[in-house]
Amino acid sequence: MPSEPSSSPSRSSLSDVIMTLPLPAIVAMTLLLVGGLAASVWAALSGDGHLRDLAKQLVVVELPLLVAVIAAIGIRRSSSHEIDRLVSRFLDVVILERLTIACRDHAQGRYPFKSVKLDKPSRGRSYAFYTLGWACLPYAPVQVGVKMNIFNIEVLADLPLRLPAGAPPIREVETFLVDRHSLGKIAEHPLLQSFQGVIQGSIEEGYAVRLTLRHGNDGQAELHVSLRQKLGDNILSSPYLKRYFAEDIAIVMGVLFDEWHQSGLALDSAEPIEQRW
Repeated sequence: MPSEPSSSPSRSSLSDVIMTLPLPAIVAMTLLLVGGLAASVWAALSGDGHLRDLAKQLVVVELPLLVAVIAAIGIRRSSSHEIDRLVSRFLDVVILERLTIACRDHAQGRYPFKSVKLDKPSRGRSYAFYTLGWACLPYAPVQVGVKMNIFNIEVLADLPLRLPAGAPPIREVETFLVDRHSLGKIAEHPLLQSFQGVIQGSIEEGYAVRLTLRHGNDGQAELHVSLRQKLGDNILSSPYLKRYFAEDIAIVMGVLFDEWHQSGLALDSAEPIEQRW
């Protein structure tokens, strides 16, 4: 037999209602409930007869209300502003620290970059851009981006390419969504086959890989790389996951541009390679 619906509001709905109140009203309500609960407990323990029964009933009513108020205060403290702060810290501090360490130890780890700066901080947005300076190669600095939306994370980069002699013409825009089943086709592509390491490694780590080739002038092209992972957990509350993904991002940036250099397709420009998303 189905149970009768309760006529009293649930604790979660009470928390939602309380959270919409002005902060002074929430503070006043908290003080009133704490004072009333203390008086009710005292009366239940030291009173007699009708007063004790009444005090016990008040405790039963006031205790869930106090819990709802505490929950509402917790929700207010973890509001979107606090989440924005955590996202900005991950993008502007945590990832930058991992890139800085990789660049500092570039000689020992064969990292292709020796310097990094936070070129465009997040400033409350869900993405940031970093400029990386090459260690020993005569290329202009490159700019890479990281987008983070709590439950997904994406690495973005643009690479200018010099088309080899005899390469088939590229349409205005060609997009490739790569998974384990299409790795064979990528291995046969005259341009994308040079990036098999970063593609396969990213797929093994659970990233969705999207590659976009754009036709350029005079035998040139541009490769836009998007490595996106939809997360099952909120990484902002886990220092282990934040450390893991920040390190993973630093590694994939190094592998991507190292393969770009090794491919023989690298096309340098007088200006830093800047994203145009």
